[in-house]
Order: sequence, then structure tokens, then C-alpha cells
Amino acid sequence: MNSLKRFLVVATMSAGLLTQAAIVPTTIMKPVMAAAPATTQAAAQAPQTKGKLIFIDPGHGSSDVGAVHETNGKVDLTERDVNLDVANRLARMLREAGYDVQMSRDDASALVPGQEAADLQARVDKANKANADLLISVHNNGLDNKATRGTEVWYCSDRPFDARNETLAKATQKALVSNLREAGYNTLDRGIKDDKIMGHFAVNGPNLARPSKMPSITGEPLFITNDQDAAQLAKPEIREAIARGYFQGIQEFYSNAKS
Repeated sequence: MNSLKRFLVVATMSAGLLTQAAIVPTTIMKPVMAAAPATTQAAAQAPQTKGKLIFIDPGHGSSDVGAVHETNGKVDLTERDVNLDVANRLARMLREAGYDVQMSRDDASALVPGQEAADLQARVDKANKANADLLISVHNNGLDNKATRGTEVWYCSDRPFDARNETLAKATQKALVSNLREAGYNTLDRGIKDDKIMGHFAVNGPNLARPSKMPSITGEPLFITNDQDAAQLAKPEIREAIARGYFQGIQEFYSNAKS
């Protein structure tokens, strides 16, 4: 190589054509060599989404509208419809990231209209039949005490995979609160709740005839029955922030839990 290089330089000088072009090959290679480690590092940090099936259950449906918000005695916001909108946004984000996605419903209907217990079992059965890796039940909260507001996520410790349930719940709670606040709403962080104690979110617990075979959580980002929370839920940008919170929770779960 040294002999060839000297020959080329001498030949060029003798022709009076020595220019900076003689060093171009060396300068071209530098950016390529520098970029490679960064690309490898980014790939190593990304969660492995291929082959992961996320089952999304937008809570309620059909005549079961869930919690509602009323203004002057008239219903202006239903949990059934808000849940579906958030779930559709979450499904889009997950698919764009490479996950497989199935949903329990993609319209306002229920799986078993008019039979709440059978409808709930049908949703879990559908997730089990799909061999889903995670079951994400998308809800919003409601209480008779309309002053109650804030964000919480439910899981169940009374499951064979309780540690993974809790990890997913913590990651999702953190991401929901963070995204709501970044979107401009200072939600109250109510933390994660263990359904083993309360026992009313059967989608998470072992009390169904056929419980879920995969880690599951129920998200309750805001209270529809609270005027302040409901005003935010009516905004598309807040629903997008909630969907992003679920998405980032799932991403963190697969990045850090090695699940």
C-alpha cells in the first residue's frame, strides 16, 4: 500500500494536478465508522416487540356504558365511548412499534350484551384463546363522591405471575401520570391498587371460572364522575396522552422486566 500511495502522489505531482481530492477516501469513511456504535446501542436498548401479542379490552359496551358524566342532568360523556377511543389510539401506537394487537371490541357493542358477568368472562376467554402476552383492560373511574379524582392502576397479586403483574402496573401508573402532566393536566397520583384486596376487577383476579393466563392490569386514568377529570377526558389530546401512557408502560415492562 505504501509503494502504491507514493506512486500515485508522484504521478499526480508530475502532472501538476495535486489537489485535496487525493485524501477524499479517508475523510468519507469517518462518519460511517463513527455511526455504527450508536446504531448498535439503540437497537440493544429497544424492547423486543416481534411476536408479542397485546390484547386490549376497552371496558363496557352496548347498554353497559360504565361511569358517566352529567351536566344539568344530561349525560355528556360515557366511559364506554372514552375507553374505546383510548384503546384505538393505543392499538395504533403498539402496531406502529411492531407489536401484534387484538381487541375485545372495536365498536360500541358488548360481547354478551345485557349480561355483565358473562360479558366479562367472554373478554378474558378471548384473550386466552388468542394466547396473548398481556391483557390491558382500558377503563376510567367513577364514584358517587364526585370530588374524587386522579389516576390509578389495578393488578392482582394472587396470580402465578404476580411479580410481573405488579411490574406492569407500576410502569403503567408512572407513565400515565407522567404523560397526563406533560399534556398539561396535573392529575392526582393515586398509585397502584391490589385487586386481591378489593376483588371487584375480576379481569385481573383469579375469581373468574376461567381467569386470564397472562399478566393483566386495569387502568383507571381519570374519574369521569369528577368535573375536573371529565373536562380533560373530553379532549382528544388528553386521550392521546393516556394512550401514550399505556404504551410507554408496556414498553418499559418489556425493556426492563426481561419478560
